[in-house]
Amino acid sequence: MSHATLLALLLPPQSYARNAQPLQVELHAEGHALDVAERDGLQAAAAISPFFAEYTLPDWERVCDLTPAPGAGYQQRLQAVLAKLAATGGLSIPYFQRLASSLGYRIDIVEPQPFRAGINRAATCCRWPTSSGCGRWWCMPPRCRPGVSARARPVLAKR
Repeated sequence: MSHATLLALLLPPQSYARNAQPLQVELHAEGHALDVAERDGLQAAAAISPFFAEYTLPDWERVCDLTPAPGAGYQQRLQAVLAKLAATGGLSIPYFQRLASSLGYRIDIVEPQPFRAGINRAATCCRWPTSSGCGRWWCMPPRCRPGVSARARPVLAKR
């Protein structure tokens, strides 16, 4: 169903002559604009990933600094883009460590792990990084012990 038809259905039943020529022209123009916006939005959403970037594959090739071979089909060009992205490293920790080392820095990236029953223990401190990088320490207060503490008492306290 087109947007022009949907817009016509939104009109109050007795307030407008739905078949009037000026109203039909306006609804058609507005509906066409909404159809174009929907189509362009779906194309933009598909372009986020090269897997569905049909019309934006040349842009992905430009970003990856690839020149397609003459006569290469869509599938071959897509495979070249995906191979280049895989070689770049994506968002992996080793990729960022290699990138920093190529700039002369040594970095360690530690991913925070959630508190897990059977692995962590009561009164174990957990470090939660912040946007500034300095982090905050959250500890369980010593008065909060398994089997001793009452229900509904706070488990975590900020120090």
